[in-house]
Amino acid sequence: MAVNLDECYELVLKLTLESGKLVKERIWGPKLVVEKSCEVDLVTETDQQIEQLLISSLQKQFPDHK
Repeated sequence: MAVNLDECYELVLKLTLESGKLVKERIWGPKLVVEKSCEVDLVTETDQQIEQLLISSLQKQFPDHK
């Protein structure tokens, strides 16, 4: 399957802007922080939301990619 690089670029640009907006909205508010694998490996609720946004959007746009 051929990959349309312009399509990839547009999607990545859109997702980057959406992710940045989420971070900007939540930067000064209260944060839920949890440890991933050890006490110095931290992840915020915003991190997890952005990760889910990226994964779900990429899977929707490119369902045949692994």
